[in-house]
Amino acid sequence: MKNQFLLIIGAILLTCNLQAQFQKSYHEFPGITNRYFPDPVKDQNNLKKDLPFYPVKRNLFTPDSMVWHWDTIVCYDLNNVIYRISETFNGYGGVLETLTEAWLNNTWKNYSRKTHTYDANGNDLVYLEESWNNNSWEGKNRHSFSYDSNGNMVLMEWEIGQSNTWQKISQYSMIFDTNGNIDSMYVNKGENNIWVNNIRVAYSCDINGNILTDQRETWSDTCWILSYKDTYTYDGNGNQTISLIEIWQNNNWENFSMGTMTYDTNGNYLTSLNELWQNNAWNNSSIVTWTYDGNNYLASLLDQEWVNNTWNNFNSILYLNDSSGNMLVKVWRDWQSGWLNNYKLTYTYDLFGNSITGKYESWESPGIWMPGIGNLVVFSNHQYDFGIDIELNRYTAIINSIVLDVSPKEPASRFVVFPNPAHSQIRIKTDKNTIGSNMCISIFTLEGRLLTMRPLTDMSREIDISNLPNGIYIVKLTNNEKTVVAKLVKE
Repeated sequence: MKNQFLLIIGAILLTCNLQAQFQKSYHEFPGITNRYFPDPVKDQNNLKKDLPFYPVKRNLFTPDSMVWHWDTIVCYDLNNVIYRISETFNGYGGVLETLTEAWLNNTWKNYSRKTHTYDANGNDLVYLEESWNNNSWEGKNRHSFSYDSNGNMVLMEWEIGQSNTWQKISQYSMIFDTNGNIDSMYVNKGENNIWVNNIRVAYSCDINGNILTDQRETWSDTCWILSYKDTYTYDGNGNQTISLIEIWQNNNWENFSMGTMTYDTNGNYLTSLNELWQNNAWNNSSIVTWTYDGNNYLASLLDQEWVNNTWNNFNSILYLNDSSGNMLVKVWRDWQSGWLNNYKLTYTYDLFGNSITGKYESWESPGIWMPGIGNLVVFSNHQYDFGIDIELNRYTAIINSIVLDVSPKEPASRFVVFPNPAHSQIRIKTDKNTIGSNMCISIFTLEGRLLTMRPLTDMSREIDISNLPNGIYIVKLTNNEKTVVAKLVKE
């Protein structure tokens, strides 16, 4: 289903020769996020958007649902703190509110907030963005979602706030066949605050659910007019190998552009070649090449353009990852008769793959990295989670734990650490539903360094923490079947 959604958005937001650009930006991050929603007008002109607007369909009762999120982020410019971003969550780790405050006159003032509401399956129903004006919250953007009985998104509406009213911007309606494959999509636009026809897309899929074709039409006064068509092929592993774009001209489909992708044995991209149809032949346009480190994590991305019958370097990105796949460093370089550093992002993480610091630097004369002002992202559970849409130099995150059930059929697990905050000793208390074979208690720093590990054979145990410095720690209760975590404050 994820591949279908990516291709759907490609049909709407990407025009002809943007296909390769979309693919190379998407694979820079290891995971899909349910935190990004669209600005269709902006996205059409912004080639660096990494993800589609579809919120991830969530399973609330699997181990994968057990994630830790950052709780508060303090952002800085070159010298001073400027923003504080805080989040609250529901019982399953879904974000309820993201509040941004600005540091003004030596105090925190409301600046903006984003709120989510969910259905019983954890799918987004309403995503609301507001700004603080005249001592009250004023609506800026609202996205509303609907789903069918199989959990497929069938409707998304985007509205913007103007003069205390909601103005319709775009509406996406999706129809699925009996196998759960996308069949068609209608995109309406808002005019005079009513929905009017704009685009419709018809799809065909193979038996594995991969999209084979999508054909786009645009509305012209009284009828639908053919616009362009995408045709896709796949290898035996389901990786897309060819993406052919044709445009409707002179009552015929005519070639326009083609993307050809290759992969390694692990399914990672190796190359993505983009060609344009010119003078009745395919001509090279651009190529992206990826390399990977010994742990199979992305190591570099090289972007080249075809000029004067040869491949010319354009820009590149270098990556440094830790053994868990967390991106520690990301460096952009431009080609100017040689590689020239541009800017660099540096991150640190806790045990669970949440970024706890981020830093932005730019390459300055006489050839050194200096604090710069740019955009940083937050990672949660080893995945791209949240783009901070304000320019800043760095951030520091305070991590808060979210503990989730593993299965709705199991009795709830009870795991208590007390006293908390503690001074010299803590007691770990569980119930009979939690205790099991090979159960142990571990205490980690926020950076993931193991401090102590003890077996837990009874429902209660005391642990001496008098030798630990004051601070925040992670207490982890685990055996072969389940893991639960809690935050411990030592004073």
